[in-house]
Amino acid sequence: MTGSSNDAAGIVDRFFGALLSGDQATCQALFQDDGVVWHNYDQVEQPKAEALAALAGVASFNPRFELVGRDVIADGLVQRHAIHIALPQGGTASIHALQRISIVDGRISRIDEYMDSAQLGAAMQALQAV
Repeated sequence: MTGSSNDAAGIVDRFFGALLSGDQATCQALFQDDGVVWHNYDQVEQPKAEALAALAGVASFNPRFELVGRDVIADGLVQRHAIHIALPQGGTASIHALQRISIVDGRISRIDEYMDSAQLGAAMQALQAV
């Protein structure tokens, strides 16, 4: 990674800000064209286009991002966070995650994402109940 460790945090903060506000152009710009997102719950590497398409609707759930902790490492950072989403029938659902985010030349090149599949499934089920 070129630049300081603050660059990694700034890049990731801009990416999540864009994701949560529905700014797909910024998400695209901050992610390497050959970047991937890997999930522990299905062991699949999603290419950039597929991963960003899957995340495109996040903003419609009025998400709130809670950063629990962050450790800057040589080529990016590791962060623990929760995304809290408003459910259409009232209340919220929370999905906790741990991510290792790699940055190359000022852009995200890889996200290794660890989530509890039961939390993710419960949130998806609650969203589909409407």
